[in-house]
Amino acid sequence: MRPRLTVILTILSFISYLITHLLFLQDFPIYFFCDEAYIGNKIHELIAHNFSDASGRFLPLYYEKAPQRWVPQISLYLYLPFVMLFGGGIAALRAGTVILSIPGLIALYRLAKDALRLKEPWLVVAILGSLPVWFLHVRTVFETALIIPFLAIYLWQLTRWLNGDRRAVFGAPITGALLFYSHFSGSIAFVATSLSVLLLNLISIGRQWRRALISGGILLVLMIPFLIFSQRSPGAMAEQLFVVNSHWYVPGLSTSERAQLAMTSYLNSFSLSYWFSPDGGRQYDAVRHLWGGRGYLGYWIFPLVLGGVGISVWRWRDRNYRIVLGCLVASTAASLIVPIMIMRVFAVLVPVSLLAAISIDFAVNLVSSTAARTTMVSILGVGFALFQGNLLREAITRGPTWFSDYGLYGMAWGTKELYESFLPALASRHPDASLLLTSSWANGADSFNEFFVRDATSPLHGRISLVNVEDFNATLRSGISERVIIVLTEEEWKRFRINPKFSLSEPIEILNLPDGRPGFFAAHFSYSSEAREIFERELSERRKPITSRTELGSLGGAIITHSQFDIGSITDLFDDSDFSLVRTPANVNPLILQIILDSPSPLARIKARLWPMTVDWEVTLTDSGGVECFHQRGREKNTGEDATIDVDIPTCPTAKVITISFGEAGYHSESRVHVKRITLEQGS
Repeated sequence: MRPRLTVILTILSFISYLITHLLFLQDFPIYFFCDEAYIGNKIHELIAHNFSDASGRFLPLYYEKAPQRWVPQISLYLYLPFVMLFGGGIAALRAGTVILSIPGLIALYRLAKDALRLKEPWLVVAILGSLPVWFLHVRTVFETALIIPFLAIYLWQLTRWLNGDRRAVFGAPITGALLFYSHFSGSIAFVATSLSVLLLNLISIGRQWRRALISGGILLVLMIPFLIFSQRSPGAMAEQLFVVNSHWYVPGLSTSERAQLAMTSYLNSFSLSYWFSPDGGRQYDAVRHLWGGRGYLGYWIFPLVLGGVGISVWRWRDRNYRIVLGCLVASTAASLIVPIMIMRVFAVLVPVSLLAAISIDFAVNLVSSTAARTTMVSILGVGFALFQGNLLREAITRGPTWFSDYGLYGMAWGTKELYESFLPALASRHPDASLLLTSSWANGADSFNEFFVRDATSPLHGRISLVNVEDFNATLRSGISERVIIVLTEEEWKRFRINPKFSLSEPIEILNLPDGRPGFFAAHFSYSSEAREIFERELSERRKPITSRTELGSLGGAIITHSQFDIGSITDLFDDSDFSLVRTPANVNPLILQIILDSPSPLARIKARLWPMTVDWEVTLTDSGGVECFHQRGREKNTGEDATIDVDIPTCPTAKVITISFGEAGYHSESRVHVKRITLEQGS
């Protein structure tokens, strides 16, 4: 009876997982995030360009997801069938994540059964499906969710490799490459897991050195796309790490201080409060990643994981248990590089599920009575299925009101509601109006227009524009009239309602938040009769230069008069870092600096790096006697890469005043000049 019961419980665990994780995908999570829309958009772009990217690279593995954020995106090819077969809507894409997780569950089951020799291997499937953090994120199109199945398959293949299965000679490097290319965090999980397995099984691997060489050679071939990417974009990884606030790029810290910061972050990644307390994740993550009233893992699993660790240590001589412990230690390795966020330490779910299954299996098999064991495992199987059903009930009935912050840094709620009902209804009732939608409520909101309004038959096609409403407040724009309807958040509507630059009507439509409060206001939108005069006064103030004093290294102190900045400060210009910058406000173009050195000095070269643009530049040097000793101007065309300017100065032995100008060619009212750094090289 027991073998038949095990089969029944295995089938039950998979069926329960599929039902509870596939139902109501459009309704929970209550947001549809830009990262999810991005996947669908990129797949359609791939199809439209015959599986090449914008630069013509066939089947690319790396994309610039946002400025300075390059990510591996093998997930695009895995979601491709769901887009081609089912149209790539919210439910189809999210169902793709659930379906793609099934091979990972099978791998965990096989690892538990074949390597760990658990008598109830289905437990690992039931446990992973019952973790609140997984229940939430597997129902999204976050590519980081694929780290879990890829890591599970890779771990299974590693145990097969170490146990002498020749097929794993190919399986381990192939599945390892899948993990590596799944996401930046997946790359770290692959490296850390591989190192832990290598160190814990050095002798065993050494005895199989021929097989190790074959697997290593296959892996090296599979790393060629990464090596090519690294060669083509040598600074991309450093820029990525800076953008995501890596510990190793914190300005002003020594190497030892950065190492201490990294180690503190790694230790915090195993914080019991973070993983088990309902409020533990609030310190690090937006509430959209949390489950109201439950921790990421839930208190119930803590003693099981602890027991699993103890049993694995007890069975240390068994390499398979060593691998699980090594995976646990390696799973949060990303926290050594970047600050903790749940999607960066997500890999811990794999060893946690295995350790909890080890613990329960051990406890069940301590019972000597066959009847009692049968009763226990039956209760466990049904209990886990009911628990997952209860998680689904909680998600649907209570999920919309778990948290009251529905904005950009909270739930980022409103995508589906705006694009699938509110905006189409608004367009239908006002057929002659142009529609503007504020972008402040969601990150990367520009991806939503492409996702939802791709079809030419959509009532919003050609009618809706996504805008940063503050742009209208910064410069006077054309095309704004009473025929324009704008959709604003409540805070924006209240603020612009009393702004003398604008004429904003009473709301013509209101979209309420899930808790019943007003969320979005649709109103007629135009400039007031006083707007032009107000803008002219503001522009005059923005164009007034400001003066500050700073130190310029070997050149000594200097007084610098420069255009105003709305991002950065004068010290950011001369810190020799490409990771800090200054930006002029809208309509302040060119950026002009006049540097008056305290002590005249010979200059040999002036170098500058700016954001990609076609830049007109001019450099003038005046000596201590007030005589112009150098002047040069030029234009650098936009190549898509950072604009670099390198000016040699052959003769100016006593430079006193340095005047530099950078302007965006083709000046227009929205022009802003972004400068990363200026380097003044002293001559002899």
